[in-house]
Amino acid sequence: IRFLRNFVGINTIALSINSRSDDVNNEILGHRLDVPVKQYELCKLLKEYGFNIRCCFNLNKDYNNYDYIEIFDRVKNQYLADQVTFRVLYTSDTSTPQGKWIAKNQICNAWLNGLSDWLVKFKSTGTNVYGTSLRDVDGISVFFDQNCIGKHHTVNDVDAKHFILCPNCKLYSSWDSKASLVF
Repeated sequence: IRFLRNFVGINTIALSINSRSDDVNNEILGHRLDVPVKQYELCKLLKEYGFNIRCCFNLNKDYNNYDYIEIFDRVKNQYLADQVTFRVLYTSDTSTPQGKWIAKNQICNAWLNGLSDWLVKFKSTGTNVYGTSLRDVDGISVFFDQNCIGKHHTVNDVDAKHFILCPNCKLYSSWDSKASLVF
């Protein structure tokens, strides 16, 4: 963490959160069992090093059981987040293990509609580069990403919405292609 902050110059870390349970989240993300990520402990450590934290909630059926206020209580008090992204997951290819998982674990539309209705009650602080409104929810910037795979801007001739830092310490523009190496 110190290396990322002091030598690479990264100041914001985005955490993919698929479940409030560390065990379930680690399993879904494919983390090694001998080095599990403990979400709240990691967030506390990131804050100690001065990072901004962006919690990216990958909305799946696990969230059907929680309301938005409960999630935001955790965002503020346990994740210590500065920014939140709610990602609607979708797949165009259900033949891959990831596509099968997404198809099987879709969040219900009523939850998504409720989230959208709840967010419009909060002040808009503008739009992001993708044209989606950012909301101020108790001092936390919130983005409801209904097109999580969309590609909208170019960086170093790579058309990408997100960059992924992989365990090999290389940066990629796509989760599923080694050819998407940025540097």
